Amino acid sequence: MSENVLDRGLDDYIENHGPFDMVLTTSHILLSTIWEKIPEGYRRSYQCYFPHRLLFQLNNIREAFYRVPFPKAAVLLESDYYNFTNFHIDRLDCCDYMFGFSDQFWKAVSNTNADQEVWGGKANNQWFDFLKRRGSDIVPFHHMVHSGEFSFRPLQARATEWNVPGASYAARRSAMLHLKNAKLKPMRGTYLRYFDLLRRIGIFPNESQWRIKLLNNLFQLGMENSRYVFTCGSGLMMPIRKFFEIPASGALMVCTPCNGFEALGFHNGINAIISQPEELSDLTNDLRKNPDRAQRIAQEGQSVVLRHHTVEARGRQFARVVSAIANKTFYGAFFENGEIVLKQEKNESVQR
Repeated sequence: MSENVLDRGLDDYIENHGPFDMVLTTSHILLSTIWEKIPEGYRRSYQCYFPHRLLFQLNNIREAFYRVPFPKAAVLLESDYYNFTNFHIDRLDCCDYMFGFSDQFWKAVSNTNADQEVWGGKANNQWFDFLKRRGSDIVPFHHMVHSGEFSFRPLQARATEWNVPGASYAARRSAMLHLKNAKLKPMRGTYLRYFDLLRRIGIFPNESQWRIKLLNNLFQLGMENSRYVFTCGSGLMMPIRKFFEIPASGALMVCTPCNGFEALGFHNGINAIISQPEELSDLTNDLRKNPDRAQRIAQEGQSVVLRHHTVEARGRQFARVVSAIANKTFYGAFFENGEIVLKQEKNESVQR
């Protein structure tokens, strides 16, 4: 889209190219305000493929978004649900539908282990309460992987036995500790700390295309070279992207389960292994004795992601929802064994 099109605005674009079944936005537009200067977070944390000055258009697009005569929806894949405020909720209430974590995948803070995390005391129930009020307007929508993230290298051909990638959530820290105590030498993304240090001292203050590609490639290569990869969804048990990235890489996913684990198609001992950190030493012995079983579970996990959690699969799921909304037959949706299911009537329960 050209700068001229952006300058003419969303109203003009709809008038000349509409009508549309739905108008979608993201949190970047929905939560925008009038800025005197571009927020530093955009310069520091995002690689933009357009001039930063165009970000000043976000608030104009948001105001025009409110005026559109078609169903309005927000995609919330980048949202910190546990940190929503009244401001966020007020903005969300302007949308007819939201694509994000439904009540299958989000619980009240008191029903999680958020207190295990250093930030857990700040987690709130704003999104949980919103789900109770507008649950039928929430489309369960999750992260996805692309074809380049799949590796079919056999486990026995991988040099590293254990890998614990990602942020230092409590379960991951515990897993690292127990693996080290068992002298199992887990891989850890120390390169992330080096990059963070370079950023802090001002060598790489802003994101760049090469830095993002390098970090992603190092992360991907780490998983492709690992047999078993441990993850969790933090104390909040969120269905984060690693639940799809790890099986796609061909590694055996070992985890504490996220909310909706089985609804996403994962089953303990069949296509993933549920384990507490203190059980990893015994699990390692079992996997070493049964390499064929480990390979079979890893391949089954990869098959689940290939069928249900790729970009193409999300596209098919998304198209079904949009079609139902356009036909005024959308009454809510839920996941069942990895696939989205549309409710056939308004009061249908998600308890299957």
